[in-house]
Amino acid sequence: PNQNLFEAAGLAALHAGKTKQAAELLDRSLALPGAGWRSWNARAVAADRQADWATSDKAYRAALRLAP
Repeated sequence: PNQNLFEAAGLAALHAGKTKQAAELLDRSLALPGAGWRSWNARAVAADRQADWATSDKAYRAALRLAP
């Protein structure tokens, strides 16, 4: 598995309005070594769209740690 591939696919799904699919792809990205702030930030956006505030807060904090 390639972290960058899952990140790109997750971002594309997010932009296409496929929030559930985006969240699943981004979770796969985040499970791999080397996940960056973009994956975390996009996961937070997907969580916001799903009204999953706990996941959103966690993901935004992780993104902020990686890219203050």
